[in-house]
Amino acid sequence: MQRVVKLFGRRDKGQGGPQNIESRKQLDIVLTKTNVAFISAGRNPAIEADRALSDSDIVKRDKALKLDLKAMGYVWTPAMGHYGSLPEDSIIVMTHDSSDADMAKLGEKYNQDAVLFSHKGHNEMFITTGDRKGEIDAQGDGYSLVPDAEDYYTEVSIKGKKTKFSLALDWGKSMLHKFVKVWRL
Repeated sequence: MQRVVKLFGRRDKGQGGPQNIESRKQLDIVLTKTNVAFISAGRNPAIEADRALSDSDIVKRDKALKLDLKAMGYVWTPAMGHYGSLPEDSIIVMTHDSSDADMAKLGEKYNQDAVLFSHKGHNEMFITTGDRKGEIDAQGDGYSLVPDAEDYYTEVSIKGKKTKFSLALDWGKSMLHKFVKVWRL
């Protein structure tokens, strides 16, 4: 586990960058023993200005998010998120040696509905825009491999093979009224 923590550990400012997950065992360690955040820079259909963005605008925004992460020294794994039947470039940011505040601020900056956090296997969907900004929408524990899933999964490439998984989120225990601020506006 220490090797994984070191491999995905935060670097000096300006030294962050992509790091692939190398095995299913490493994926398991990342998702159950460390802290990670799932974030993207894709379109937010709830924001009018985002609906008008072109595909090239989204590519530029994705590059800008990665530059922000690099500048902050974060290590990330590229992923494909598939939520609500629309695929979206996504990023799994290794955050085990930092606070969630950075990711929440980036989620807001890039107009994301939410950032999904996993803290040693405990998952929380943190709302970053809109009327419910600052709330935890759903939470759960663990993850499962979902090779046949057609929606609501994240996909990473492990040694050239696509691996689909889904973090457990219990929408029935939604934290709609629990207000949790992880940063000051």
